[in-house]
Amino acid sequence: MFIFILINGIMNYWTFLYERSVYSSKMFKEQINDLQSNDLNPIDPTYIADIEYENIIGHTKPILHQNSRFIFVAEGSGQIRVNNSEFPLEKYSLISVAPWMTTEITEVREKIIIYIFKYSFDLFKRNLFDLYENRDMINYISRALYENNVSHNQKGLIHSFRKAFEISCNIDNIPKNIINSLYLSYLLEIASFHSLYFENNTIDLKTKPEIINYIYNNSDKKITLNELSKVFFMSNSNISRYIYKQTNLTFSELLNEIRITKATELLIHTNLNISEISTILGFSNKSHFIKSFKNLKDMTPTQFRSLYKGKKIKNDELLNASIVEYIYSNCTNNLTLSEVSIEFNMSPVQINKNLKMIVGKTFAELLNYARINKACKIMLSTDESITNIAFDVGYNTFKTFYRNFVKIKKFTPKEFRSTIEMEKNKEN
Repeated sequence: MFIFILINGIMNYWTFLYERSVYSSKMFKEQINDLQSNDLNPIDPTYIADIEYENIIGHTKPILHQNSRFIFVAEGSGQIRVNNSEFPLEKYSLISVAPWMTTEITEVREKIIIYIFKYSFDLFKRNLFDLYENRDMINYISRALYENNVSHNQKGLIHSFRKAFEISCNIDNIPKNIINSLYLSYLLEIASFHSLYFENNTIDLKTKPEIINYIYNNSDKKITLNELSKVFFMSNSNISRYIYKQTNLTFSELLNEIRITKATELLIHTNLNISEISTILGFSNKSHFIKSFKNLKDMTPTQFRSLYKGKKIKNDELLNASIVEYIYSNCTNNLTLSEVSIEFNMSPVQINKNLKMIVGKTFAELLNYARINKACKIMLSTDESITNIAFDVGYNTFKTFYRNFVKIKKFTPKEFRSTIEMEKNKEN
């Protein structure tokens, strides 16, 4: 019954927010008339969610997801594997995928059309606790999302997924706080319907968590392999092998990845200081947290926060040209997107957005383009070996240089040099 009450409250909340967003959108358009589409760029982490629309015509490879997501089947039928469990897919099936779960479409009987609503599980749960006092209800919903993957006959949710997708397509015309509020209302509704399915069908929630889910849920504690061994009745070595097989990470690497991912969300969406975040996430001390963060993100937590929560820099042609010039001038160095972000006090998302606008390339694409063009110039003017040229222009391996050269020039480096030499001989 409490879930029915929650759904009713959510619907009223959604109606208010949607009407507000339409009004705010009109007001916002009057203030900002020249915003770029975010379709071709990385997801902005300042949004609590993101939604995509996909067609699936055949078997997919297993994918390990660091973030939670709801997958809603709008059309089609088939079979999906979530971790090691198989589930049937049919029209209006809803799949709940928790962080660090693996999914794989194993069979497609009819072409499958799906919505994928990605979100931060921790931010969602934190908002649940902020909005509602019934802890039993909140824990039930959280467990249903984590421990029961597939509910069926969720036709009533098609409207919510469509509206969320419409908002994502109109993301530049609605203020960010309104979008986040709307996304949250949809997530609450979807989660409630998913939980209600198991309550109505008297399906017991699973009681034994999967190893990786257990690590995610307890990452703020001083969790060890010995503890996992006792919980899952497995040896330390077997648990380590399982984790590596599932994630290609060691236990320590996985725990660190989970903590740092949670840290990025706290840095962006809260005003907690670095010490507080360090303690909340289970790091032994502030220094350990900063060092771990920098190893994964190539910048300190403070630099990361300033990039995403700092003042916006005017997006004009002069600034964009400066970014392009900086990349070309430093392309032979071990240049990273983080370094460019810090140099221009701009988030990585905004850097890629601006580069797409002015040169039609992301940072990685432009960096490779600059390096390969520089390599071609060296080939034209010197007899230096191709291997040496690969390292001279900034690549750490010849394989990476070779792959990018072929991709950009449609020649192998050797074929390119031979063609140039033939042209020179003809001229002589």
